[in-house]
Amino acid sequence: MDDFSETLTEFVEKYLAGKLVPRRKSAPVPKKQTGPVTVVVGSTFNKIVEDVSRDVLVEFYAPWCGHCKALEPKYNQLAKDLKSEKTWLLLKLTLQPTTIPKHTTLKGSPQFTLYLRGR
Repeated sequence: MDDFSETLTEFVEKYLAGKLVPRRKSAPVPKKQTGPVTVVVGSTFNKIVEDVSRDVLVEFYAPWCGHCKALEPKYNQLAKDLKSEKTWLLLKLTLQPTTIPKHTTLKGSPQFTLYLRGR
C-alpha cells in the first residue's frame, strides 16, 4: 500500500469509529479577558455557549463594521449592568477568521443571538 492509501484507510477507520474531531477556523484563544464582554473564538464557542447554568447573549460582529463599533459602548454597559447576574453571560465573537458555530444562521453584522441555558 502507498502512503496515500494508508492515510485514507486510517482516516476512514477513525471516521467510522467516531474518533475524528472537527477542525474549525478560529482566532487564538485570548490569554486574558479585558473588558466586561467575554471574547470567544471558534474553538471555545460551543463549550461556553452550551453551559447549562447560564443564558448567553452573543454578539457576532466584524471589527471594521461601523454599526458594530457604534453599538460597542452600549453592549459593554449592558455587560457591566448584568455582571452581578450569575446566570447571564455576554459574549462577542468576531466573524473573521472563524467558522460559524453550529445552529447559527447569520444574516449580517452585528447580529445578536440569545442561547437559553445550553439550548
